[in-house]
Amino acid sequence: RGDLQWAKTRAIRDHEEVAVVFDYGRYEINDAAGVTMRSRQLSAGFVIDLGVSTIPADPSDGTRLMARFDTRGRCPDDGLLVLKSPGGEQRQISINPLGQIRQE
Repeated sequence: RGDLQWAKTRAIRDHEEVAVVFDYGRYEINDAAGVTMRSRQLSAGFVIDLGVSTIPADPSDGTRLMARFDTRGRCPDDGLLVLKSPGGEQRQISINPLGQIRQE
């Protein structure tokens, strides 16, 4: 959740779109030019459930998901991100169109 908030803040501060691209066990935050600003590996055993999450697919790679924040911190790619722990528990993070980020 913290990195999503960071991405939103960067989009507002830098006056450019910032994208968060999610893969099975990792995610990265890219600026408008596609340059990676942050890249994170999830903790051992944790995965992003790409099949259940409702954030849209990355247009350049349909096997990944992508949420973009615009210069006002809004997220037209709103949806739900589902993370699974090694024990099978789920954690959900929602992003609404206004850019509000909540852990559910």
